[in-house]
Amino acid sequence: MSLLSAIELTKPKRWDLAGVIILVATLAVVGANLAVSQSSTATGSISGGVTTVFATLSLVLCLLSFMVLGKTAEVGTIWGTLLSLAASIVGMTGVLLATALWAIS
Repeated sequence: MSLLSAIELTKPKRWDLAGVIILVATLAVVGANLAVSQSSTATGSISGGVTTVFATLSLVLCLLSFMVLGKTAEVGTIWGTLLSLAASIVGMTGVLLATALWAIS
């Protein structure tokens, strides 16, 4: 029980909120990519332009999350660092997902 009482929860800072916003935006882009791919399976294949947009957005959000990761590691809390790291992983996954869905359609 003494171990749990030693853990302190810190109040989120401004950069921690930026990590949350980027994570939500990255998840929205990946969700939209999946929705477009599911709706286009009945009509045919996904166009190259749509794939380019989704891959570029995912890449930009991934790079932005790396910049926020550096800032939260400096001035933020552990929550912002973890959220920024999760956003970068989701962003990299979004790039791979966009290109894989384009390749199989």
